[in-house]
Amino acid sequence: MKSYFVTLGFNETYFLRLLNQTSAQKEDKLIIVVPSPIAGGTRDALDNLRVEALKLHYPEPTIYEITLSDFFNFLPDHLPEPIITDLSIGMRMTNSPF
Repeated sequence: MKSYFVTLGFNETYFLRLLNQTSAQKEDKLIIVVPSPIAGGTRDALDNLRVEALKLHYPEPTIYEITLSDFFNFLPDHLPEPIITDLSIGMRMTNSPF
């Protein structure tokens, strides 16, 4: 079992590719962080991701909607290792000073 910890923007394709490349299994954990409030494009990407995850037998993603100021203090407790992360998929604003 492994965990995925990613940010998500308007396109779920990169995350689906990551799941495929790392042989995601049904028992893995998918943790997705999105900025609050959720933009329409991100909501569409989440909906598409849920459909594709079900179709491809990937785990159901857990979505966390957080404010940017909370991002650097956020990491869910008790994630099974290894943790696969990709913070470049979305939320490019995390690179901005605040």
